[in-house]
Amino acid sequence: MKEKIDIKKMVTKEITSDYFFVEGQNLTMLKLNENVVDYVKKEKVKNVMLILVNEVLANEVLFEKQKIVASINLLKDLRTKIQNEKDIYSINLVIKNLKAYHKTQKENGDKNISKQDRDFIINSLIMLPFNLFFNETLKAIYTK
Repeated sequence: MKEKIDIKKMVTKEITSDYFFVEGQNLTMLKLNENVVDYVKKEKVKNVMLILVNEVLANEVLFEKQKIVASINLLKDLRTKIQNEKDIYSINLVIKNLKAYHKTQKENGDKNISKQDRDFIINSLIMLPFNLFFNETLKAIYTK
C-alpha cells in the first residue's frame, strides 16, 4: 500500500541550491543566483544548462512533473541573463524540447519511467540543439 503524502509538509519544505532559489511560494518558479550569472559568462551555455537541470532533477522536494516545469522556468531565467543570440536560440530550443517532454508526460498519466531513463531522455533533449550530428541522425530516423 502506498504511503500517503502530507501536502502541507511538502509545501513548507524549501528548495536549497547553490545555483538557484525559489521566487514566491510556487516551488517551480526558480531563479538563478547571481554567482551563476557570473559563471555563465565564463562557461559554455550547454554545460551550465546540464548542471542546472540535473540539479533540479536531483531535488527531493519537487514531484516528477514539477521538476520539468521548474527546469523550464529556470532556463527561461537563464535566457534573460544571456546576450549571445546563438545561445538564446539554443536555450529556446531546449525549452521547446522540455515542453514537448512535459506534454508527453502529462498525456501518459500514470505510466512512469525510471529515474535513470528520465534523466537520460532529458539530458539528450538538452544536448540535441548543440550537436548537429545527433540532430541530423534523429531527423534521418524519424522523417522521410
